[in-house]
Amino acid sequence: VHKKKKRRIFHPFLVAVFPILIIYSQNIGRVNFEDLILPIILVLIFSIVLYYTLKIILKNPFKSALIVTIILILLFSYGHVYYLLNDVSIDGFDIGRNLYLIPAFGLALGILIFFTIRAGRVFDNATSIINVVSIVFIMVAISNVVFVGAEITNYDKDSSQELFYETRDFSGYFEP
Repeated sequence: VHKKKKRRIFHPFLVAVFPILIIYSQNIGRVNFEDLILPIILVLIFSIVLYYTLKIILKNPFKSALIVTIILILLFSYGHVYYLLNDVSIDGFDIGRNLYLIPAFGLALGILIFFTIRAGRVFDNATSIINVVSIVFIMVAISNVVFVGAEITNYDKDSSQELFYETRDFSGYFEP
């Protein structure tokens, strides 16, 4: 008799933390490590509450975890898509406006959630795969933090500013 191995679910929580670690790794020297604590706590609370709410509703932990991961990926990728499509026009139609992107992302989210719920699969194998991928992503983010942090310690405090990029004006990102 083979005892079925219980699969752990942690990818929604790693996916939640990943963008924060990557942003930090690109801003070491500008942001204190302590400043990560609150965003990480907030995003983990959001992910945990959403996961357990969906788990109660769907009665399937694997589908719940997959839906949370989908939501997080879409939330965190929205700004990148907006940035790429900002000022892109097709026949005078500006496709990069929030007016069009938000409904498009909402529709994509709805379709992905619908098909995840309706699927006759359990998604236990998908969970294992996404767990491994999310671990690799977190390891990349942590290695970025370690390597950039090591570079900064090789310079004295005054010359470390030379390592960073020019400042950018992000004020236009929030216009509709």
